Amino acid sequence: MNKTRVFVYGTLKAGNGNHAALRDSTFLGRCYLDGQHKLISMGYYPGVVRLSNGETNRVYGEVYSVTPEVLAVLDMIEGHPDFYTRIKIRTPWKNAWIYTLDESFLQEHTVLEKVWMPSDAETAYMQEVEYGGTGAV
Repeated sequence: MNKTRVFVYGTLKAGNGNHAALRDSTFLGRCYLDGQHKLISMGYYPGVVRLSNGETNRVYGEVYSVTPEVLAVLDMIEGHPDFYTRIKIRTPWKNAWIYTLDESFLQEHTVLEKVWMPSDAETAYMQEVEYGGTGAV
């Protein structure tokens, strides 16, 4: 079967409201994204905003291997391409899709620091990475 990968950082993460959409997917691991973007809070869910000013930031999330059918469901949940835009990023498991927003969303929303609603496992992973870990678990 033709699978692809997706990097999730919000309600699609394990333990959150939309995670059931990934029930037929394979968890590959946790990792982080370093690049020209910012994580914002939009109330009940976050967004990753693409930046054009050269500023770089880190966002933590999870990577899953998904079928085309699951990706279509994720597109529907995320409102792609009308709300979020799906783009490719590099991960330890090759390229993955991530859902992003344009810079106009920065004006109205709170910027978050690296992770949205971290679980205990995510907090432990972040501490490992920030203090000498590998970047992928």
